Amino acid sequence: MKKRILSIFLVVVMLSTMIPVLSISSFGLTSGDFEYEILDDGTVEITKYRGSASYLVVTEKIGRYIVSSLGESSFRDCKTLIEVIISDGIYEIGNSAFRNCASLESVIIPNSITSIGGYAFFDCISLLNVAIPNNIKTISTHAFCGCTSLTSVELGESVTEIYSYAFDYCISLSNITIPNSMEKIGAEAFKNCISLTDVEFLGSKEQWSGIEIKGGNGCL
Repeated sequence: MKKRILSIFLVVVMLSTMIPVLSISSFGLTSGDFEYEILDDGTVEITKYRGSASYLVVTEKIGRYIVSSLGESSFRDCKTLIEVIISDGIYEIGNSAFRNCASLESVIIPNSITSIGGYAFFDCISLLNVAIPNNIKTISTHAFCGCTSLTSVELGESVTEIYSYAFDYCISLSNITIPNSMEKIGAEAFKNCISLTDVEFLGSKEQWSGIEIKGGNGCL
């Protein structure tokens, strides 16, 4: 009888110690320095990076799952990141994904990316250059706002619209080439770009006569 009581007591103790673990894991799954969640289509969205790497490759797989997106604020405030390589196969960079990554100098964006969210690289004050791949059609609002060290932007050949304030306060940006796919540039998209003196429009004059460029206090 005493043995049975002891066994029941041990089971109760084990269950009580497991409850906090289960409640914590219910907030999301973890693999190494990444938190993630499985989406309805069976792919994975990275929801949080908790590491301290300077040079990071965001791989296309976590375990047996394919990584399809970098979620909202997933790398936000990661002060140690200097260079990030996003693997081919990932198609979305969420809102504020790399916001305020103050040491980030370089990010390699693969051709598989089709969407960069608003404020994605907001206040990445050390970012030096960026190449927008060909599958991206829009540059979201404030996407690169406050990137004060940004000197070079290469726009992909499929970009049709640059939203308002997309490059606001990119004070080191001196030149940019607008592809002939462009249809609309939002209000003050290049506001406070005080070094921007060379803007090249590809395509014919007839094409650019129809482009919608909203006014404001911007440089373009």
